[in-house]
Formats: sequence, structure tokens, C-alpha cells
Amino acid sequence: MVEDKLFDLMNWADVDSVVYSEEDNPHSILGPHIIKEGILIQAFIPAAKKITVRVEGKKKAYEMTLEDEEGFYAALIPGKKIPQYTLDITFADGTAVTCADPYAFEPVLTKEDT
Repeated sequence: MVEDKLFDLMNWADVDSVVYSEEDNPHSILGPHIIKEGILIQAFIPAAKKITVRVEGKKKAYEMTLEDEEGFYAALIPGKKIPQYTLDITFADGTAVTCADPYAFEPVLTKEDT
């Protein structure tokens, strides 16, 4: 089952550090990461009810799984190269938006800049 596979692939100490605002480098956890099994995409959007990954140029969409009830979502998509993608986010009030994943981009500021 995909959910079980995702659970096993995730670093739960890292997830907790994001959920409890203790992580000083969220880029190392959130967004897309190439792993042996494909591309692991993680997002922390507490107000979301549902999140879907839409890969540019592909018809198939990948629903993210709510892995932590505080709003931590994850999806495993096939591939060896990080694709361009957007997130379709539906909030509890029914509002829906499509946006770029801010963690799909390289950081602009270094630790020295902050």
C-alpha cells in the first residue's frame, strides 16, 4: 500500500521538527527530494484538507497523503529527475488554489544572510 510505503520512507524526527517549528532548514525536508524509490514530495500546510501534485505535461495527478494530523502531507511520484509541478490545495472551507511549491526552488538566502 502506498501509504505504508510513504510512512516508511519519511524521517519522522524531521517531520516533527517542521510540525513543531523547531527546524532551522525546512528546505532539507519540505518540497521534492530524489530518493531511490522516486521523488518524495513533502508539504506542511496545516489549513489544507486535500493536496494534489500536478506534474507539468502529465495528465496524471498524485494525491498527497495526510501523514501527520497537524497538516504534514507527502506523495511519492515516479521519476529520477525533479519535474516542474504545482500543488492543488483545497482548504477546509472549500476554497481551492493552485500554486507553485515554494520548496521546489533553491533557497535564495544563506545562513550567513539571515
